[in-house]
Amino acid sequence: MKAALWIQRRNMEISELTPRELKSDEVRVRVAWCGICATELHEFLHGPLFIPELPHPLTSTHIPLVPGHEFSGTVVEKGSDVENVIESDNVAVYPIISCGNCEYCENDHERLCDKMAFIGLSANGGFSEFASIPAKNVYRVEGVPLEHLAFTEPLAVAIHAVKKARITPETTVAVIGAGPIGLLTASIAKMRNARVVITEVLEGRRELASSLGFDIVLDPLKRGFLQEVRSLTEGKGVEVSIDCAGSFSTAGLDMKNPIYEALSITRKGGRVTIVGIHDFPNTLDLRHLLASEKVLMASWLFSRKDFEESLEIIKSGEIPLDSFITDRIYLEDLVSKGLLELEIRKDKHIKILVTPREELLGSSSFES
Repeated sequence: MKAALWIQRRNMEISELTPRELKSDEVRVRVAWCGICATELHEFLHGPLFIPELPHPLTSTHIPLVPGHEFSGTVVEKGSDVENVIESDNVAVYPIISCGNCEYCENDHERLCDKMAFIGLSANGGFSEFASIPAKNVYRVEGVPLEHLAFTEPLAVAIHAVKKARITPETTVAVIGAGPIGLLTASIAKMRNARVVITEVLEGRRELASSLGFDIVLDPLKRGFLQEVRSLTEGKGVEVSIDCAGSFSTAGLDMKNPIYEALSITRKGGRVTIVGIHDFPNTLDLRHLLASEKVLMASWLFSRKDFEESLEIIKSGEIPLDSFITDRIYLEDLVSKGLLELEIRKDKHIKILVTPREELLGSSSFES
């Protein structure tokens, strides 16, 4: 089977791999679509960040491995103990693998398990023709386009972020960054009847955010940005800000730093939630945080409940996911038309979907 292998920073190769034998509790999924996440871009540009250089204790996987964690597909084979799906079922993939026995796992906090692994980062993932996955990590779904099912994971991230930020109706929330996670987070906040302000440095992404019905979309680099936010919030600042941008460089402590931006526009006693990945350490003025009693917290991945909520929202069609797809490419073009395209022309893209199946290219929103 064809698969993309992460070899080292800025080095990924399309290789021929032999599918391994299935375990009794696993299924083999024929991959339909796999989204390129910012995590893959971070790993390509600056990794290994989360990819293990030594065998992972749960999966034994290490470099080189197959990335890709936002994917959908069809079950083509199942182990002898598998009962939750059958061959031909279309599925979404829950990528968290955990020990299943610790306090965190028993309380739907698998993401915090000390032994946690992640399909596409510490286990082979979806940039491949086939993926072998524990059966408990697939969710059978009918009547939903496989393209849309590839959004289940990032939408679950957004749902978890909105919960962590304690967004309620009438909350004024600033979402920093109008990439896939930012726009999905803003969409979930809007569904919760919050008042949403989106900030984005890239003009193309600001335009897309406006086209999706978000009324307040601001450029944080524009002169008078802070005053504009304050004018929208009776001079106080937003109640909640969510950093969905992260950072790829050691930017100084200025308005290009999304953490500093979030703290600057959040009112005293407000809440700042970090969702985006920061490749390098950030420097913060903790005196400002202390004197304003702002709460700084993190939102890491999602729970199974979040993932299941994501599936229900996708089934409902409430979020126009087709509008988030800015390109569909073949697996062999992952680097040239995917990762490098996002590095160089990030402002022109939200979500690039990758398929190992040539027959799917050129088609949209259909069930195979």
